[in-house]
Amino acid sequence: MKRERATTLLNDMLDRLEAGGWPLDLVDEILVFGSYARGALNPSDVGMVVEHRRDDRLTSEFLHALSYGRDPSASMKRALKGNSRGLQIHFGERKTLEAEGFELTLLWTRGEPVDAARARLAAITPDPTAGRAPRDHMIEAFDGIDRWVPRPVRITLTDLVDRKAVTIRQLQLPDAETRPPRSPRDTHPLERHQPAAPHRSGRPRPSRSHLPPPRLRLPARGTSTGRSPLVVDTLIIGL
Repeated sequence: MKRERATTLLNDMLDRLEAGGWPLDLVDEILVFGSYARGALNPSDVGMVVEHRRDDRLTSEFLHALSYGRDPSASMKRALKGNSRGLQIHFGERKTLEAEGFELTLLWTRGEPVDAARARLAAITPDPTAGRAPRDHMIEAFDGIDRWVPRPVRITLTDLVDRKAVTIRQLQLPDAETRPPRSPRDTHPLERHQPAAPHRSGRPRPSRSHLPPPRLRLPARGTSTGRSPLVVDTLIIGL
């Protein structure tokens, strides 16, 4: 990710913080760390620490999400970063990260105007000599896909591997099977049957209920979609 893009994501987050509303009014402190905070020109993401309080509503959502196996921090994440990617948020981990030797840079704290955060953000100047921060809690299975495995998940999985509780390996799936399109219409990923229109005579067309359901087709390489079959990396965990 280009540094300019990362800075835009942070400024967008500060705009949301300034607009306020629930649950952003529960945020107490925001800090940044990692390669972006050191000035790297191409950080893989922006590491952030967010400290916040919980009211009854957020606590209720937290417990409900846990009971259904969902992300308990989803509401706060959406409020801070919207639908954008590239912000790696760690909630309530300031003391843990500091104890592990991470250097945290304060961006904003409760009671300050958001303009103070914008000034601190502008003061984090680019440094061409600052490369990406090395990933910690890494195993061979994470090579090449570590940016999609959040640090808390890496910590948990590497601990399980160290205790020989699980075995993790990376599996690369083959390209999806494709076939040349028979017509321009076949280049559309989803072929839909159009609803029947009445004849000009006013009589309805015969029922098309006997027709098969819409067919899902993968576009071939070089078609007008501009997309190729994906190669998916995944993690296989076996007890």
